[in-house]
Amino acid sequence: MKAEKNNDGFVLVIKEARFAVFCILVAICFGLEMDEESVERMDQVMKNVLITLNPRLDDYLPILSPFFSKQRKRALEVRKEQVEFIVPIMEQRKSAIQNPGSDQSATTFSYLDTLFDLKIQEFLNGGTDTTATALEWGIAQLINNPQVQTKLFQEIKETVGDKKVDEQDVDKMPYLHAIVKELLRKHPPTHFVLTHAVTEPTTLAGYDIPTNANAEDPRLWTNPEKFDPERICPGLAMGTVHIHLMLARMVQEFEWSSYPQGNKLDFTAKLEFTVVMKESLRATIKTRTYLFGYGFYEETDHLSHFLSQDQSECYNMNKIKN
Repeated sequence: MKAEKNNDGFVLVIKEARFAVFCILVAICFGLEMDEESVERMDQVMKNVLITLNPRLDDYLPILSPFFSKQRKRALEVRKEQVEFIVPIMEQRKSAIQNPGSDQSATTFSYLDTLFDLKIQEFLNGGTDTTATALEWGIAQLINNPQVQTKLFQEIKETVGDKKVDEQDVDKMPYLHAIVKELLRKHPPTHFVLTHAVTEPTTLAGYDIPTNANAEDPRLWTNPEKFDPERICPGLAMGTVHIHLMLARMVQEFEWSSYPQGNKLDFTAKLEFTVVMKESLRATIKTRTYLFGYGFYEETDHLSHFLSQDQSECYNMNKIKN
């Protein structure tokens, strides 16, 4: 954030959102307080695993294995690095459970408590990138549709007043839920998911489902290419707590606009681990200064505090979740 401030003063949304989400998930997953350096190391270890384990030709044609010896050697090195870094953390958590009160950095519950195996990898990798990607697409759509951003902020003000949004507040915000549903209709973050369609017209939960329907089917949606939360029925709940809560807090504390001002956003997608924006979103933010007794903060410093804050805030989020 300091580098961005010293150069042009814009915010790289995906970078800040990804680290914030990963910080929260590490806290939920391991139930231990970690300093920023350890969280960053964990992030890098998990990224290395993803990059190294990309499918290769010899996975499908083992006869070609001799030609991929370097890749196999690298995979073993990454696996060794993963085990050497993560297993001691798992053992620390296990010891904290077996000896209550012995570790002051331990929280009351973690995802690891129910598993104690290496399924943690899927939890961290999947949860971090999908949520961060959804937030980047969401902020981009709010910038591109300022009337939606304004209406969402009004709903936040009417719901919580001057206090910070928490998980209980999110349940009372139908327009926020409509925005997230529309966001996931327009920009589903996962690509490698089996598609589902009916083979003949049917009715599901009172809704008529035609054959081969999809999220942008003009038979089902008016102007399907348009981002329009008004089209969504707000009564349905979704299991996307982090997207709802983080998006609400980001809009509650900041007014978002394009960088440079007036720049037309490019909504072209590209495939990485998730479906991301081809051009990473750069945004200008303006602090909504009336909140929480804050004074006039320089915007990029404030966002750095808000999204890339220390572990204490991550553990507050963990307590909200549990």
